[in-house]
Amino acid sequence: MKRQQTASFESMVVASKDAQTYDAAYRHAAAAFTRREVYRALPACENAMARAVALARHVPLPETLENITANVDEARMAFVWKELKDMALTRPEAERFPMVEELGSLDLGAFASRQFLSVAKVTQLRGIQAQQRDAEMGNASGHEGTAIKVDTAA
Repeated sequence: MKRQQTASFESMVVASKDAQTYDAAYRHAAAAFTRREVYRALPACENAMARAVALARHVPLPETLENITANVDEARMAFVWKELKDMALTRPEAERFPMVEELGSLDLGAFASRQFLSVAKVTQLRGIQAQQRDAEMGNASGHEGTAIKVDTAA
């Protein structure tokens, strides 16, 4: 029975690591997809946006202490970014990353509703298991020991 619990725990550790790896790979793929979309969209508006940003270099800064900066060009062009950001935040994609056919869906199986096991948590749980084994060994040899229940749900 104890070997089964240990094997089950180790299987959960492996599954957690695999789920973390898959999650990270999916997020990297989503980031690459997003960059691709940016580069695909730029040619359609590149000249107009470049012209608008270049013109923004000549916009005088308001005379407030808030706008004193080492990079005057950046401060002058900031309103362009603000407008783009405001428009982007009204899009549904800003609320939730859309289903992208090329990426498929992120399916973590049993780990979809669970937290991944961190290295610290795995170490902590292995320590608890070792204490349980030591306690059982103490009980088997006639010595008293305290059994510790392992909670692997988190």
